[in-house]
Amino acid sequence: MRRAEISAGLAAVRARIAAACQAAGRSPAAVTLIAITKTRPASDIRLLSGLGVTDIGENRAQEAAAKAAECAALGLRLTWHFVGQLQVNKAASVTSYADVIHSVDRLRLVSALGSRARAAGRRVTCLVQVSLDGDPARGGDDFRGNERRSGAGDRGWRNTRACRYGVARRPASVRQVMSDAWHAV
Repeated sequence: MRRAEISAGLAAVRARIAAACQAAGRSPAAVTLIAITKTRPASDIRLLSGLGVTDIGENRAQEAAAKAAECAALGLRLTWHFVGQLQVNKAASVTSYADVIHSVDRLRLVSALGSRARAAGRRVTCLVQVSLDGDPARGGDDFRGNERRSGAGDRGWRNTRACRYGVARRPASVRQVMSDAWHAV
């Protein structure tokens, strides 16, 4: 019964992805589906894995670590994503299982993730949230300042693979700010 419910939901999501890709002229194979399993048990992740889902996302560090351990014990080969805001004091826990960490929004967090990944002998991908408009209410860090450029490698970047993203209110400024942010780190 639960498998049928999950299978139907997954089929609907895949159909929406296919339709969006067709409208955009993209291949659905170029899109990564990340199943967010917040509050759902590891048994649901096992079912998703049996249906071909390989990327799992969580936003609570403790819950995610327990699920990742349980799924590893079941022999499931998954790519784990930590989504949402991450506190620096959770860096060790998250780098112990996560392959991709979304919303890295502070240099202090970059440093903590890099040092924890290095200590665990792991390499993680971080999606860095860059502030494109300087509005502190919108999140993200301004990685463009000269004072921030110096020593960026010492802040943990060597143990992470980074992809930067951001959102700005003024779309005309996006291209230049993203170019600056990419070169800053």
